[in-house]
Amino acid sequence: MQQAVSSQAEALLAAGLRLSRRLPLARLTPAVVATEAGLPSIRFFDAYPDLTAYLVDLYERHFLLPVRQRLQDILSQSPAGPERTRAATAAYLDYCLTQRGLRRWTIEARQWPDFDAAYNRASQGIQVLAEGELRPLGFRNPAGAARLFAAMVYEIALVEVEDGREHAALRQCLWRMLTFRSRPVLRFAPRPCTEAAPPTTVTATPRQRLLRAGEELLRDHGGKLESLTLDSLLAHADVDREAFNGAFGDLQSFELALVQSWTEQFMTLCLAASQGLPPGAERLHAFLTAAWDCNLHAQRGLRLLMKALLRTDPELRARILLRVQNFTRIVALEFQAVGLPSPQALARLFVAASTELVEAEETAAVPLPRLRETFWQWFDPLMAGARPRGARGRMLRADAAAAQTSFLTMQIGEVPGRRRRSAADRAALRQRLVEAGDRLLLSGARLDTLTPNRLALLAGIEPEDFGACYAHEHDYLADLFGFLLDEVRDITVEATAHMDPGIPRMWRGIEVYLDARLDRPTIHELSRRLQGNPAAVRLSRGRNAAFVRIIATEFRSAGWPDPDENGHLMTALVSETVQAEYEAGRRLPEYRITLRNFLEQV
Repeated sequence: MQQAVSSQAEALLAAGLRLSRRLPLARLTPAVVATEAGLPSIRFFDAYPDLTAYLVDLYERHFLLPVRQRLQDILSQSPAGPERTRAATAAYLDYCLTQRGLRRWTIEARQWPDFDAAYNRASQGIQVLAEGELRPLGFRNPAGAARLFAAMVYEIALVEVEDGREHAALRQCLWRMLTFRSRPVLRFAPRPCTEAAPPTTVTATPRQRLLRAGEELLRDHGGKLESLTLDSLLAHADVDREAFNGAFGDLQSFELALVQSWTEQFMTLCLAASQGLPPGAERLHAFLTAAWDCNLHAQRGLRLLMKALLRTDPELRARILLRVQNFTRIVALEFQAVGLPSPQALARLFVAASTELVEAEETAAVPLPRLRETFWQWFDPLMAGARPRGARGRMLRADAAAAQTSFLTMQIGEVPGRRRRSAADRAALRQRLVEAGDRLLLSGARLDTLTPNRLALLAGIEPEDFGACYAHEHDYLADLFGFLLDEVRDITVEATAHMDPGIPRMWRGIEVYLDARLDRPTIHELSRRLQGNPAAVRLSRGRNAAFVRIIATEFRSAGWPDPDENGHLMTALVSETVQAEYEAGRRLPEYRITLRNFLEQV
């Protein structure tokens, strides 16, 4: 019986090799494998309990064992040194290309926690081989160097398997790092990141209070994701279900917003640590050290939530991938600034090694100074001796300096070619810029932090395009002022759209309007800052006149006498209530009761 099962396993593994050349992993099932092997579907489960166990066996027997044998042959036939390490690494990468289909399967299957754990156990032997190779090269921490080296090799294999060809620039960058025998680590004064101040309960919007409540619940319950229930969030944030629905809609959207809010805070702190530094090594040191510290000190619950959502939410995976891609691009600009060759390829290796370091520190739950020093031991020698030359060097330095604040959001994507903008283009860009400002304000940013560079980067445009859209900062603020007022109007209209005309609809609209204004204190700040600005004055007067007309129409529908005059009076009462609640930072029931009594005096 055992012999029959072993024979069936061999047939299933051979079928898997054939299938890997023509099928994506998503279409692989036990039935497909058994059919390819010429066996009944039930026979698959005689050999393997599930698809994960099958893939682990396929990886170990048809990838890991052959590649280990190739590496052992090279190591036994050549003297130790960089050239032998290079030859063994090239053999590994070449075998990945030879077994491209199977390698793609194993890369994709790492999203499955059970397979990833087995993959990591099975791959430890490769790191042991790498450690023996790197020990003579001058690393103070050979085990850590091997771990980072393996992460960079994995990144190259990922790219090459995806492209179906050798990626010469990536390999060349790795070989260049292997040739440095003396590996100094550059020393810079530490610039620790500081904790972001939470929004105060007086001025925080329901959205901000709910996000803060989510962070506090995870912290107070030891990072348990089960603590994020709707009832606990509403109670902790002191908001009602209607406010939650208006801000997020459902719990899954809230969890995504919580992760997004955390990443934005994270990047803001990292930017603060690197702000004002020149392009190149010092800025990369400051930014990345702050990133490592912030990630390690972040709540365990937030990290677990992000990892859980990454496994289930394709949109979040795409968003995080975009951030990684754009961070890679920013690192490439820093490498360009010091004149390094193949900066894009080198940046990919840099980000891959940094990601591995983050994983190691999360597992240890403490900083790993020796591993951090080893990380810089890989990359600092490249930057220490590189200097840009001539006009080209000045241009690269200027490009990297212009990208300084792009560390903040890492959402800029590819920069389009410069061209003259048409009126339609400028209108579209202005819309993106005011929407970017609105998103920043909702995330808790202060009005004075809405700088042109930050807004342009978040909107995905070039900083120069901000100047093409707005000649003066007040022009942008006037547009943002109008956008926020329109947002309040749209929220009010949506809340009353399905109600019949009359006093109940009017009261519902006034309540929603007051809440929306209370949630947007920036409207008051903009109104003060834009005093005397012609565009803002026109906006304010126009919105006020429209409010009077709407209220008068409701009075007329209810049969009130003098609807226009009463419309003016009610508008004045509402405006005064808006101002009083803004100053108090909360709802004022006594004011709202007065408004309600006015409406009930028919």
